[in-house]
Amino acid sequence: MFDRLRSLTVAIRLNEENNPVRRDVTAVVKRCPHVHKLCLDLPVVMLPDHLCRFSRNLMKLTLRRTSLEDDPMSVLEKLPDLRILRLDEDAFKGSKTICPRSRSLDIYHCDQLRALPDGLKDITCLSELEISTGNNGNLKKRLSIGGEEFYKVEHVPLLRIF
Repeated sequence: MFDRLRSLTVAIRLNEENNPVRRDVTAVVKRCPHVHKLCLDLPVVMLPDHLCRFSRNLMKLTLRRTSLEDDPMSVLEKLPDLRILRLDEDAFKGSKTICPRSRSLDIYHCDQLRALPDGLKDITCLSELEISTGNNGNLKKRLSIGGEEFYKVEHVPLLRIF
């Protein structure tokens, strides 16, 4: 067990054909009970449903290239100290997701993102939101002042959309 470890990155591993190998990260996370920052940068089978028992102190979580198909929020909402959730390149393949306790939310390289979840407007503790719309100029327009989705983000004090 790695009791003193506070920051952990689990990165992508390729097979012989240079394709990413999907992994179950349960065993790794289970051995690091005091991690505050966790970055998963690889395709995972799923987020461990019992992640909250292993990582009660988790404050920042970055999901990159995880290609999650099931909504991870049923797991993430059980993390009492999670304050920063960063969804990066191909983090989530599903259609709806939201994290009710996040103070900071960063969304990067999510080229398939068509709209933000309606529930985002209800996250009153969100103080910072950063969204990279990439080549999706239509989404950037809808999230800008006067846009049809601006109501979802207008309550956020620090808003960066680029």
